[in-house]
Amino acid sequence: DKDGRLISPSMYNEANIRISNVNAEKLSYNTWRINASTNDKITITATAENGVSASHIVDVVKSIIVSPQYIELLPGETQHVTVISGPSNINFDDGRSKIASFNSQTYDVVAVSPGNVVINVTANDINDLPPFPIYVHVIRPIDLTITPSSDHVVQYGKLMLNVVMNTDKGIRTINNAKWTVPNDFLYDMINNWTEEFSCRR
Repeated sequence: DKDGRLISPSMYNEANIRISNVNAEKLSYNTWRINASTNDKITITATAENGVSASHIVDVVKSIIVSPQYIELLPGETQHVTVISGPSNINFDDGRSKIASFNSQTYDVVAVSPGNVVINVTANDINDLPPFPIYVHVIRPIDLTITPSSDHVVQYGKLMLNVVMNTDKGIRTINNAKWTVPNDFLYDMINNWTEEFSCRR
């Protein structure tokens, strides 16, 4: 009140306290939800019915957002992630998982073994900021299927071989396939999952 005494909780409704911020939503007699702007700080001013007011300055911290949030990989594959928003001092906690790990130097999620894991992104010095979860699913490989472009190749013709991985989540293209080809074969690598051979014999 005007004498500097605190308002009794039983008098909150009669005091008719109002928040001056335009984005304030009243939830109860003494609780408001405020949608903060992109400013670094925001001033909250509360005014009672008798004209007495008080102000408080709070820091505005952007929510943590990382992309992509849902990741599906084969063991050995990696996925780079990008921080869209949030404080500068953040931490990626993979819980020392044996399913997937996080490389803090390259910002890569590294798939290790089949399973599911959540990597939590938190602010190192802001305890009240909710963590941002990254959901990682490492799929289980079953076998490889190599498909030739033809079963009958003429001499000096070309043969293309395409390889895919059969997994517990269906067929997947292999982004990091490694081919072992004899030295006397001429071939071109179209991409990591397709080879083109020159047939001279």
